[in-house]
Amino acid sequence: MPRRIALLALLAAVASCEDITAADLPSTFVTLTPRSASAACVIADPEPAAVRQDRGVSFVNQSSVQITLVLKQNDVPLVSVSPGDTSRAVKF
Repeated sequence: MPRRIALLALLAAVASCEDITAADLPSTFVTLTPRSASAACVIADPEPAAVRQDRGVSFVNQSSVQITLVLKQNDVPLVSVSPGDTSRAVKF
């Protein structure tokens, strides 16, 4: 959970809600792997993630539950990822 919060804080710090758009292609994939204690608590890798300017980031969900990433500022849902799926690319 701390890594997920750190990733969300990083995403919130990088962009305001108005600056988030869909991207054609991701430049970075962040893999969300479940912790052994709970599928709902994940570890993000890489963390922090480096994303090229004007490129997107996609999230790969390796857990058994749907994960919704939320911007910490304003609690705005960023993207939902089904189990075993990869999210659409999001650009900041």
